[in-house]
This record gives sequence, structure tokens and C-alpha cells, in this order.
Amino acid sequence: MMLANTLLSIVAAPLPLTEAAVILTAEVAMTEDTITSPVNSTLSARASSLRCLHPQQSVQVADIQDLATYLQNDEPNKLEYVSHQNFITWNRGTAKVCVHNFYLTENTHVSHWEAGWAVQSVKDGCCSSGSTCYGGIQTGHGDSGLSLDIETHSAYETCA
Repeated sequence: MMLANTLLSIVAAPLPLTEAAVILTAEVAMTEDTITSPVNSTLSARASSLRCLHPQQSVQVADIQDLATYLQNDEPNKLEYVSHQNFITWNRGTAKVCVHNFYLTENTHVSHWEAGWAVQSVKDGCCSSGSTCYGGIQTGHGDSGLSLDIETHSAYETCA
């Protein structure tokens, strides 16, 4: 009974709506459709945020692998600026990765390695059979700890 009263008082207490609360709510809501990558069981906590896509344009799996390898091996510690409510991209062949920062006012930087890890995670979790797939979205993090949606899809599609 004391727990119920405590929860009631927490819920009833007015809380300021912060950007972090809005983003956290969105991330929790999106986890209902998630899958866990069977390939990287050691990264299961991170892989649990993987969402596979089914857009109109398919991507060559070899190009997704090439993009992941490029990002993780070509200046992997290099940081790229991702401003609030914006995105950055990299392309290799038919594959494109878009790193989205959906925060209202917070800026961050993302490492090439983090973007490459997310691309590899999409390949391992969403492209298990055949030479083409549709890509997916993996949650990554900026150097400030902000969560970023890292979306791998066809180079012919826009980052939205």
C-alpha cells in the first residue's frame, strides 16, 4: 500500500517536461518492435534497439559491409558534428547511413567508429539472407551521451 501511495504522489507531482523526457518516451515506445541480433550476443544490450526497415529501395549487402568497414577503419576516432534536429550522412555504393540527432536543443558529435558499428549491426541483424536487404535503424550515441538514430538504407532514399 505504501508503494501505491508513493507512486501516486510521484505521478501526481507536477514535473517539468524536458527534452530528455520526450526523447526517452519516444525510445521506450519504439522498443515494442525490436529484435535482438543473434550475431552479436555480447552487444545484446545495444543490439536490442535494432529495427529493420522495409522501404522501397533495396541495398546491396556488400555495399553495407563496405560502408561499415570504411567507417570503422578510416579515422575511426574522428568525430563529426551533429547539430540538434539535423543529420549527417555517408555513402558507399548503394548504401547510405544517416545519423539523426532528434533532440530539440542539444548538439553532439559522433565518431566514425560508432556510425560503422551501427551499420554493421544492421547488416548482421537485418540482412541475414540474400545479396540485398532494406537496411535498418540502430540507436548509437554521441560523444556527449545523447542517443542518435543511425539509419542504414538505400543511397537513393533521403534521410528524413
